[in-house]
Amino acid sequence: MSVVRGSPNALAWYPLGRIVAVDAKICLPANARFVTFQKMDGGLVTYGGGGCNKLIREPPPSGQRGGGWEGPT
Repeated sequence: MSVVRGSPNALAWYPLGRIVAVDAKICLPANARFVTFQKMDGGLVTYGGGGCNKLIREPPPSGQRGGGWEGPT
């Protein structure tokens, strides 16, 4: 899967375009809000900060955009 968006502090750990294995351990510090990956076979998965492999449904509201990806058209 590949990083497609995230909060600025999460993108410091997982930059846009970084590819990681689907079964990888995704760990973020407490101050990193979210990072979203696109799976190579389709679909998105978003992890929240403050630990490892903490799935969240939607990025928490921040008033900022972490990446420039808008999704499939």
